[in-house]
Amino acid sequence: MIQQTASKKGITPADRHYVMTAEEASELVLAQKGVAFLPRDAAWRIASEGIAMRPLVEEQLRLVTRLAVRADNKARLVKEYVRATWRKLNSIAPPPQQGHLSLFG
Repeated sequence: MIQQTASKKGITPADRHYVMTAEEASELVLAQKGVAFLPRDAAWRIASEGIAMRPLVEEQLRLVTRLAVRADNKARLVKEYVRATWRKLNSIAPPPQQGHLSLFG
């Protein structure tokens, strides 16, 4: 989604790297004068020595969360985790829109 939004605005990356830690991202940002998309806590950890942290605010972007579990898993811990995650996601999700809105009216 980030790549699609950037492409629509005429922004194309010169290179793309995948990192596992904030420290890896820090090295690449400093060495190549680039950007890194990180969770807030990871960004706070490396926000020093010339690296600034800014929130990503773009209306077209959204976070999609997926939880994958084997259907035949009978472990109680897994079942409880799935239930708790489902409850949490449902409690923070916006309510579904009622009715239809016209874009031109």
